[in-house]
Amino acid sequence: MAKHDYDRAMYRITTIVSRLNIGERLFLNDLAEEFGVSLRTIQKDFATRLSVFPVVRNSDGSYSFIKGYRLKGSSNPEEGIVIELMNALVEQVNTDYSEVSRRILSGAAYANRTFTIALRFEDISAHLDTFYLLKQTIHFRQKIQFQYTNKYGKKLGYLSDPYRLGNFEGFWYLIAMDNNSGTLKTFYLKSIENIRVSPENYAIDAALEKEIETVYGNLTTAWFKEGKQKVGLLATNDARRYIMRNPAPQMTILEDAPGGLHLEMLYHRDVEVLCFVKHWLPDVKIIENRYLENLLTDQINNYLGRSASDQL
Repeated sequence: MAKHDYDRAMYRITTIVSRLNIGERLFLNDLAEEFGVSLRTIQKDFATRLSVFPVVRNSDGSYSFIKGYRLKGSSNPEEGIVIELMNALVEQVNTDYSEVSRRILSGAAYANRTFTIALRFEDISAHLDTFYLLKQTIHFRQKIQFQYTNKYGKKLGYLSDPYRLGNFEGFWYLIAMDNNSGTLKTFYLKSIENIRVSPENYAIDAALEKEIETVYGNLTTAWFKEGKQKVGLLATNDARRYIMRNPAPQMTILEDAPGGLHLEMLYHRDVEVLCFVKHWLPDVKIIENRYLENLLTDQINNYLGRSASDQL
């Protein structure tokens, strides 16, 4: 299993465990929809990863902890890891959630801070009302109207069907079907305002659900509509060692040769490549792409030119 797939599975399991622990009854279909995975994946979760807990199937088809059970001290090492990871993960989303987590797990004997996890989620504490409202509209499948300020500073109006709240590289987005264009789009959460919830519900589109599951599940950026491209890179020195140890999801190692580590990078916009290469200068260079090389050279020359002028 790829590392990012494992991270998503761990987040899914810790969330399910926390909800079972506060007495919720969970339906498999609802969980599959919530996490954007197949029903078979959720069934496998309950049959394997969650089998260490006393989960029972109720007469209405829901699943819950056996009556009277709450997480307490356990000698089961997997259970301990799950609970401690859950505490470390939730406070990354919002610092206030760490107190909620401690309250839910009070008496669970997992107060130790074993893990430090830096997911680098942006701070949305000033936008939690938007976050909660969008979560509710997704849950009840309600159409919404809102104003959105795009990257050019232009404010536009949208009528959309909200499907998911997604996080890409630490930034929160709404994944929604734009009723005007009839396509899935990503909207940066902090740029959404003046939301009006429609009394009209929308019907779930199986094709859109499939697109979210197959496309968004593998994204590392919200710019997927730009289309994927490839570029060759050569990494040496510190960059070579680091990338060899921890290649990004969009990176493929082609060859570890004496002259450097040959890479292929999938990207959606030029800025992704330029930012990555500038981060590792001079240990990463673009190969066989004159267009991107010229863009990088122009940006560096412009920066050096401004710096020289400032010193005069």
